[in-house]
Amino acid sequence: MRNGLIVLLLALCAVPRALATDQTPDNLLYGDESYYVEDPLLEPYFREHPEKRVEGDSTTTALYRKYIATFAIRNGELLLDDIQVPHVKFGEEDKEGWSSLKEEWSSAKEALVPKDGVLRISWFSGFICFHHYGKASPEEARQIFRRPEWVALVEVAEGRVVSERKFADEKAYDDYRSACAQDAKESEAGKAYAAGLRKKGVSEEEIARNVKRYRCLRGAPLVRANNSRGFGGVL
Repeated sequence: MRNGLIVLLLALCAVPRALATDQTPDNLLYGDESYYVEDPLLEPYFREHPEKRVEGDSTTTALYRKYIATFAIRNGELLLDDIQVPHVKFGEEDKEGWSSLKEEWSSAKEALVPKDGVLRISWFSGFICFHHYGKASPEEARQIFRRPEWVALVEVAEGRVVSERKFADEKAYDDYRSACAQDAKESEAGKAYAAGLRKKGVSEEEIARNVKRYRCLRGAPLVRANNSRGFGGVL
């Protein structure tokens, strides 16, 4: 009887994104570690292929896209490793007529990737910056100014890794970024990013504005990831 009321309350949770809480990040496997990646790398693919979009029954405003994807850098490529979608199920009614909610997850990878096949993230050209934090106590993890053990920068052009750099600490990475800001040379990822926009009919002026407007490095988008959310998400 009260299931209908619960469904209505769930529908009311679909508030505008401007009022949303921070979104649950996707995952990215790099080396032997899993990292949280804030940028939704699958969304451009779904905008181009809306018929391929997979969605679950999310009960939280922290997951508007209604899936959690896991990517992997493997054999020199950026690949989709898995995509999980939630399903809401009602439990038995109690004496007052209320039903409990249970959220179960299942893989929807087969809807996007042929069996035994792979889906390369070929629409992405840019840099992925990994901030690697070691094991930490809950107290250490909550430190706002906690520094990473090392930083890695992976350059990707149309889903293929074209370069990797590892920095001993955050200062070394910051120094590299400062040097890049003084260097007008366009990266391979930057060239691929601009070429992809041109194929969509984007003008040179708009491409230039994109590079200036968004977080970019040497002409290409910069995606940041880390392996610790204890201090408030992706930095």
